[in-house]
Amino acid sequence: MKKVFIRGSKAYYAREVQEDELWIRIEDDEYVGADLSIIWKNISGTPSPILNVYEDAWSTLAHCGDLIKAMNEDDFADGATEEDVAQLLRNLGYEDITPYERPKTQDEKSYIDRYYEWLNKPKETPQNERILFGFLRDFTDRRGLRQEWDQIDDDIQEEILETWDEIITKEL
Repeated sequence: MKKVFIRGSKAYYAREVQEDELWIRIEDDEYVGADLSIIWKNISGTPSPILNVYEDAWSTLAHCGDLIKAMNEDDFADGATEEDVAQLLRNLGYEDITPYERPKTQDEKSYIDRYYEWLNKPKETPQNERILFGFLRDFTDRRGLRQEWDQIDDDIQEEILETWDEIITKEL
């Protein structure tokens, strides 16, 4: 059995979440329990956590005695923030499965992923990327440069390739 939570206001889709909200669920190989949630509402000018248990989430709540006990002991009734409760959940062994970044679609593959596809099927790649990947292959085939390239963080490699692609596309 695994206890997990999602931070709705921190997920990539946070614009669609109206307030701070955490969803808690129990998972195992054969069962995924219904979510219960904690939302924050302003009560007398203070954000206050409110536990929501829907009709199909009672079994989930039954597995969260540790959370209820810890919130009572730590006196979370007065001013506990979403971050406070998320940290408490982590401390209790709940796993944060919040999707902080939007998954990439097929069209949004990284340049590096598309580079490896290009190596296998160069004719199916757009002209600007064929030029870009040709330069990248030449660059990384040179002694010393490949090792240096591999030391650059993936996100910085992506920025470099995106910039080079913009330059190539502009000149075509």
